[in-house]
Amino acid sequence: MKGERGLIPRQELEPAALKALDAAQSETWAVACSGGADSVLLLRLLLELFPSRRKSIVVLHYDHAVRRDSGEDAQFVEDLARELGVACVIGRAKVPWQGSEADLRADRLDFLHGEMDHR
Repeated sequence: MKGERGLIPRQELEPAALKALDAAQSETWAVACSGGADSVLLLRLLLELFPSRRKSIVVLHYDHAVRRDSGEDAQFVEDLARELGVACVIGRAKVPWQGSEADLRADRLDFLHGEMDHR
């Protein structure tokens, strides 16, 4: 994305979202990142649109340990954060989760909220 400024002009983005982000300039921004295309794009867009915020962005990733290769997702997110120069916190389930999707979501949200409360 370096050198590609202007591909998505600020005025083309949702005004309410930009207003909220502009108002939160003094806060740490926690970005939940699964490692999928949508959350990676969000992280890269934030860094492109708000380059001065790089040191106050923290990437949060939660590994449920449900899939055999879920650790690879966590490593990808950690490597991406390092490459982009942002802080990263990886949370991991202590044992593989056997619950429902709703239980997985609740577990992930507990991690995210707990990390955000520390910031």
